[in-house]
Amino acid sequence: MIRLHAAFEQFMLDALVGCINNRPSDLYRVTGARFPAHLRAEVCEFLVTGSRYFDVRNRDHLLEVLKGFLPPQNYLVQVVGKPAYKPGLERLWALRNFAAHRSKRAKRRALIAVSAKKMASAGAWLSKRSRLDDLEDCLRQLATDIHAAAPY
Repeated sequence: MIRLHAAFEQFMLDALVGCINNRPSDLYRVTGARFPAHLRAEVCEFLVTGSRYFDVRNRDHLLEVLKGFLPPQNYLVQVVGKPAYKPGLERLWALRNFAAHRSKRAKRRALIAVSAKKMASAGAWLSKRSRLDDLEDCLRQLATDIHAAAPY
């Protein structure tokens, strides 16, 4: 579960870096700061993360981060913001947090996200194959939509 979440976060970081790298003018529209027409990927990543790692709390926070660097009409913001992906993304974060922290609060949020009354662990809940398949399908479709919407 944690690896799936880590891979998704890396995918989102790479996609955001790609957007900034390919169109720094979008960054100007949001921040008002001018950047050269061609930024190295490492520079784009540093703009996003600073000296820290890419840390996003949930789907809504991911959208906030994206909108901090990209205009609302950018394809990445548009696709991630689709209501169809909200349940799957919220489920991903809730299960990841429960798997990582094992706190009562994380468990409560995971139970709400998956509409369950009890859960021993995130892995146990996902062990029913169709549940993992559903989450995988959501993430795969999101990636496919991002790929299809990307203008480059």
